[in-house]
Amino acid sequence: MERLLISVLLLLPFLVEAQQLDPPQSEIENSILLKADAEALWDQIKRFGGLEKYNPETIHSCIVTGAGIGATRKLTLADGSIVIEELTAIDETSKTITYKMIRTPMPLQNYIGRLGLEKLEKGYVRVSFASTFLAGETHRIQLLTTLDTFQKIQLLNIHQK
Repeated sequence: MERLLISVLLLLPFLVEAQQLDPPQSEIENSILLKADAEALWDQIKRFGGLEKYNPETIHSCIVTGAGIGATRKLTLADGSIVIEELTAIDETSKTITYKMIRTPMPLQNYIGRLGLEKLEKGYVRVSFASTFLAGETHRIQLLTTLDTFQKIQLLNIHQK
């Protein structure tokens, strides 16, 4: 018993250090209020493509392979790097799509994105864009800023294309 206690005490600093290496989950969400046809906008969102139209400064091309849940999109960014995302859920009732990044040059893990549309009164809709991801402290603030800007640009342009 005494040996076990000594072993645990000797290993404790390493266990604490390993636990601190786990990156914290980061969340970011933006939304916009638009006067738009809710059904037409929802059809546009759930197609999962066309991102180069919403954010042409960042995304050079967007190629969607497949349709519906399991579809993937390959984004070629302005610097030539590649992001691949997979559509993981479409909820027609709540008008929400969910996707995950399966390849990215960004120093993050477990990125999940969610775009949703809420129909309001008098022809208005609220479109929201939320993301969660894991990133180490070294890159966390820069990633939050970058993804916040990306979300805002996409939301500002989503109804214009």
